[in-house]
Amino acid sequence: MDPLSSTLPPGHVFDGLAASSTEDRDAATRIAIALGTEVSSKLLLWDELTPSNRARRLWAFMGVHLRRGADMVRQPRSFDLEHTGTLGSLLDVLAEKHGVLTARDLPAALVTKPVSIAMRDATLLAVLDAACAQAGCRGGQRARGELVVHDEREPGFPAAYSGPMRVRILELRTSRSTDFTATSVAAQARLRIEWEWPVGPVGPLSIRIHGDDRRYDASPVTNVVNVGMVAELVVDVPQSSPLALAGTVSAMFEGAYEDLRLPIGSSATLHGLAVNAFAQDSGPHLTIKTVDQTRLTGTVDLGLSPMILGIATNGEEGIPQIHRMRVATNAPGSERWGLRFRDGFGQIAELRLRIAAAPVRGKLAFALPPIPLP
Repeated sequence: MDPLSSTLPPGHVFDGLAASSTEDRDAATRIAIALGTEVSSKLLLWDELTPSNRARRLWAFMGVHLRRGADMVRQPRSFDLEHTGTLGSLLDVLAEKHGVLTARDLPAALVTKPVSIAMRDATLLAVLDAACAQAGCRGGQRARGELVVHDEREPGFPAAYSGPMRVRILELRTSRSTDFTATSVAAQARLRIEWEWPVGPVGPLSIRIHGDDRRYDASPVTNVVNVGMVAELVVDVPQSSPLALAGTVSAMFEGAYEDLRLPIGSSATLHGLAVNAFAQDSGPHLTIKTVDQTRLTGTVDLGLSPMILGIATNGEEGIPQIHRMRVATNAPGSERWGLRFRDGFGQIAELRLRIAAAPVRGKLAFALPPIPLP
């Protein structure tokens, strides 16, 4: 049985998240996370709610998706989908299924375009790409997984999908050379590897092409077009045409997140991270130190979620802006964070943190459709 499960009906969860008691709000948060995508997108429908209730809902929403992200890597799943309607109606179906929202500011000329999808063993990125190809646009995700489309058609990049991952060939090139005694031919493909929100590797990823003993490495970087991480690399490919490229992508991902209560003026250690919260005139500060040095092997992240919930002495709740103050004298895996809450926020009594277990390796196989060499 799910340790977060409860018999409380979903509709009562929202009342619990606005309860006057912190313990009741905590219980409702655990239930919301257990219910997962059934309620997560509704958590962000908050136009008429107080800032404190919005903060608690956002905290619960991220709890759902941090948990979902961990599951997506360890147990990749696909789904079947048949839909005939408009691009906008399809986006709404995908958003509800994955517990996110559809962007409100989408071009009306795009969302009213007709699309028809019938896919088996599909993923969110696969359906989004197929629908946008029909509508002549480009799709993606923003912060918090919000689905968005842009009024520009993407080239028909060959693509493969596996769980939260998309692999595309952006460029395929061949070269011929001769020394007048022999002729050689070489072929290379430039690959782009992207991830569905909120999944992203915490360090360099590697790719192996079937039939090739070599390993190709690439470091993910922030995707400036859509939220998420992207890596590009050039690999040697067979000179046979048509080319049917297949292989495996391997990367380290954060372990499952665990919640931690941290009163101001206290410290705690969880999953190899030592954290200490203390008050400053400018607001609370948080120091993070990596105690378990194995966490630093090849990773680029501390394992502490930047989504933090602050609770004031009067029970008011807020999500702070974070100022990361890494300095040269800090040991590897150590940082100091300054937390800035909204104007007028009360005195902070405690923080709620989410710390990930040690990174785990995930492997995802892919097989691109056959394409002719140039």
